[in-house]
Amino acid sequence: MNLRTLAKRILPQIMIDIARRSRNRHRLGRIGVRRLAKMHGVAYFGSAYGGYAVPTELVRGSIGLSFGAGEDISFEIGVARKLGVTVHIYDPTPRAVDYCRRAISEYDAKGQEGAIHFYPYGVWSSCKTTRFYAPVDPAHVSHSILNMQDTVDYFEAECLSPKAILAALGNASVSFIKLNIEGAEYEVVNAMFNSHITPKVVCITFDELHSPIDEGATERLRTLVRRFYAESYLPVHLVDSKVTFVRSTPIPS
Repeated sequence: MNLRTLAKRILPQIMIDIARRSRNRHRLGRIGVRRLAKMHGVAYFGSAYGGYAVPTELVRGSIGLSFGAGEDISFEIGVARKLGVTVHIYDPTPRAVDYCRRAISEYDAKGQEGAIHFYPYGVWSSCKTTRFYAPVDPAHVSHSILNMQDTVDYFEAECLSPKAILAALGNASVSFIKLNIEGAEYEVVNAMFNSHITPKVVCITFDELHSPIDEGATERLRTLVRRFYAESYLPVHLVDSKVTFVRSTPIPS
């Protein structure tokens, strides 16, 4: 029995949660996310696994993009239902495609306020067909272009760049972008900023924070965090490996 399993059996859940939060804050501090900007009205939407926090008044009644869905779109449903947001979701994973279509059909059947649309495409820095590699555990849904878990099984899917996605949506004004894309965030975030795509809010999962590909993970993450700061984004919320950045000109307080 390893120490992690033993600790889970002995320690109460609240102590485990505190230790996990402390560990994640330490990891985020190492990559440059050390202090949160104070901001009014930041609220969390969705499940503990799939949810993110957003400043409600910056996204209310707006349009948002969600890159990576898996089998949990509780965040997208939450902001659509409670804030009247129109969300466009992109994920080519076969299980995610089936799940999202069912979940959105159920949401639409209830006639709720916001709208949710789904597209079976991946997201990358350019438009191309590429391989998505399977996770080690077949029970897990998330596949990775970077092959984060060094597996051999894959499927191929068409990917779109952020610029192409916005063009297909008529270059709509987007208030937030959510990224949970298994390591592809490096390419996609840089492609966004290089194309002058700077939404008010970016919610991102730093996947290599908990699943590093190699010893270069920390420096890659630091470089990505520095790019956010260079583009005038400040962190306003963090939980586990998920951070919400808000463009800081201006930033309500």
